[in-house]
Amino acid sequence: MNPFGLLPGTAALLACVGCGGEPTPASDKTDQAQAARASEEVPGAKAEPQYEGKPLRYWVARTHSDSADVSRPAYLVLGHLNPGAIPALTELLTDNDTDNRTTAAWALGQMGPRARTAVSAIAKLLKDKEGLVRGAAASALGRIGPDAREAVPALTELLKDSDPTASSAAAETLGEIGPDAKTAIPAIIESLKEAQDYEIGHVVRGIGPAAIPGLTSLLKDRSGEIRAAAAAGLGELGSDATAAIAALAELLKDKDEPVRDTASRALGRIGSASIPALKPLLGSAHWQDREVAAATLGNMGSDAKSAIPTLVGLLNDKEARVRAAAASALGQTGPEARAALPALAGLLRDENWRV
Repeated sequence: MNPFGLLPGTAALLACVGCGGEPTPASDKTDQAQAARASEEVPGAKAEPQYEGKPLRYWVARTHSDSADVSRPAYLVLGHLNPGAIPALTELLTDNDTDNRTTAAWALGQMGPRARTAVSAIAKLLKDKEGLVRGAAASALGRIGPDAREAVPALTELLKDSDPTASSAAAETLGEIGPDAKTAIPAIIESLKEAQDYEIGHVVRGIGPAAIPGLTSLLKDRSGEIRAAAAAGLGELGSDATAAIAALAELLKDKDEPVRDTASRALGRIGSASIPALKPLLGSAHWQDREVAAATLGNMGSDAKSAIPTLVGLLNDKEARVRAAAASALGQTGPEARAALPALAGLLRDENWRV
């Protein structure tokens, strides 16, 4: 019988914490005593699920210890719970102790989608007075994933949180929820303008093509960092972002080099559909345009095989940096560019060291 709801094998894992395969000794008797009292002083604690004769609150209290020998085994126990412990953990979400609420949210998050029945209770913590708790709740919902879709409105609101940990966790979780979080896209874009406390690519990958219009609009933002972040987000969508090709190609002329580089990588990830948009740049009178266009073709790898003749022609460009970019792009194209070997061999005698 397993009344605490531990997954099989957890007891064996616990035995590995410490030395010689034996259970961890009581290295901090004060912490142990406090944890024991915490479980005994709570009305109804004896009715809680138990492990090794100790109620849930005992193990939760031990995670608060400053001693790793006490807290680590407790986290190991709480990190391997199954849904049988959800009712007791859900009750702890309303505990007066901040650490208890935080730990309960964390433990529920460790269950992933199996904790879907606790989504409503966890979502209430998104308005907790403590930023640490709000962040823990958001992260827990992210681990639950698409089943946490009912929390999208509250998570969207949390994007404005003054605590960067909480707002970042909210953005990441919206990405984990996926397409059902598409209603949050305007708020995500707005938060991106305010501060970049999270990886936009992760969020975009989760939500998918529904993010394209909003991200495309940001390619014209006054901030170079925002333009670059939006371009990076579109690149994460790969071939799904073909609608943004023209706008990304415009960024290849951006005044900020990081923006140009990011747009180039994004077009490369979109693939061969981007090649027609590069033709004007490849024939531009400005060598910087030709260089970035060649680099973009290189970012496509073998998808740029149809542009190999154009790249071979650029090996004779009057600007060394263009010749170098073309040579590098041909190398990234792979075996498909074998016909360019004679021309590349000729560049071995190039007078410029860049080439």
